[in-house]
Amino acid sequence: MPAPHDQAGCRDHAVGALTALEGVRETRTEEAALTLFLSDGFGTVAQVVRLLDSTAVPVDSLTLSAPTLDEVFLRATGNRLEGSSAEEEAS
Repeated sequence: MPAPHDQAGCRDHAVGALTALEGVRETRTEEAALTLFLSDGFGTVAQVVRLLDSTAVPVDSLTLSAPTLDEVFLRATGNRLEGSSAEEEAS
C-alpha cells in the first residue's frame, strides 16, 4: 500500500481496485482527480465508496452527476473542453 503522502500511489492503488469492480466501465486519472465512468452511477456509487474505504484509499470529495458535455467530450477524446477543469466542476 502506498504511503499516505504519496497521492499518485494512492490514485494508482484506487484505479487498480476499482477496475475489477462490476459497473466501472472506465477510469481516467488527472492531476488531482479520478473520474469514473459507471454503467449505473446511482447503483454503483455505494460499492465504489465501500471499496475505497476497505483498501484505505483516502477520498477528499465525491461528486455524482449525469454526464455533462465536458464529460462526454472527455470520454470521446480523452481531453477536457478548453477552459474546463476538474476543480471548476467540483465548485
